[in-house]
Amino acid sequence: MTTPLSNLALPEPYIGCILSGKYSEVLHSRLTQWIQIFHAFDRIGSPAMPYISAWETGAHTIWYEFVSKRFMGMLQSDSSSVVNAFRNSMRERRVYLHNVPEGDIGEKVWSSGQIQADRADLRREVQETGLVEAVYKIEPAPGKFFWLKDSAAVAPFSEDGIMVSLGNLTNVSKEMEQEEALKNTKEALRVSEQKYRYQASHDSLTDLYNTRYLYTTLARLKEESLSSGTSFSLIFFDIDDFKKVVDGHGHLHASRVIQEVARTIGQVIAPPAFGVAYAGDEFVIVLPNMVKTSAVSIAEKIRDRIRETEYLQSQGLCVRIQASFGVAAYPEDAVDLNRLLSKADKAMFSVKATGKDRVATV
Repeated sequence: MTTPLSNLALPEPYIGCILSGKYSEVLHSRLTQWIQIFHAFDRIGSPAMPYISAWETGAHTIWYEFVSKRFMGMLQSDSSSVVNAFRNSMRERRVYLHNVPEGDIGEKVWSSGQIQADRADLRREVQETGLVEAVYKIEPAPGKFFWLKDSAAVAPFSEDGIMVSLGNLTNVSKEMEQEEALKNTKEALRVSEQKYRYQASHDSLTDLYNTRYLYTTLARLKEESLSSGTSFSLIFFDIDDFKKVVDGHGHLHASRVIQEVARTIGQVIAPPAFGVAYAGDEFVIVLPNMVKTSAVSIAEKIRDRIRETEYLQSQGLCVRIQASFGVAAYPEDAVDLNRLLSKADKAMFSVKATGKDRVATV
């Protein structure tokens, strides 16, 4: 048995469709009471914005049985367009998760596209839990944003195949803006810390590792080699007659050559091998788990690549250079790290003394 709409003491205007439809008396009665209560609450002028929405079980179309005038005003819409206005202005949906490890508050975020794609799943989740707790970022007009917190309880009317959501929207823009500012600050600190760590281990000109990282890593490689019985090798090299580049093209272009040589190194070696900007035009290549004969082959590849490359092409120049290389291996040539570096350095200088542009070993 249904109760005609004309017999209900229902504030106007009524924007829904259930009370004029053929639904159960229970649904009519309860919905009428809820609408009356929400109308009265809305008239108080509270910052809260109550609403009653409904949908058919298994269907995707949602409508409002009641919606706060203040909410319609924020969306710049009327009762006939408020559903579409709300849906079309959603830019983000957030749900906060409290049952995460270590008592932290987790966060799940949907973009506007994901909200549309996951609408059926979100509706099904609401029906299963009987609750709505989410925060929406809304853009009713270009460049105009605000945040709404949505809290609702969902009542099922199985006999009618209807779900009714009794909800309340609260403008939480100030809180969310503070949260966004805090997130931005934390992200800026994270990036700054990451940048500091990078700068602490890298050369600012070449982006290769610096000598601080070199000595720290060599100590670790020594410990690993002692425990595993493996070797590692070093290549020490510098650019031949680099002063001619400086005198012929100036310090700025000479620095660019060093940068481009660093890129040449990166084109030849691959992790775990790494390059180090040692000093000026001097470089060190560290080759973990590599015996000396293999290290010599790598040095020859770098030497050939340097000889073949035309540097400073981006500056409209064509600068050709050569380099001299020395190779030493741990523990074959030395067990003391400073002595190991010194031996690779001396091997390189032996090349300098006998014609340059070669690779020598200890």
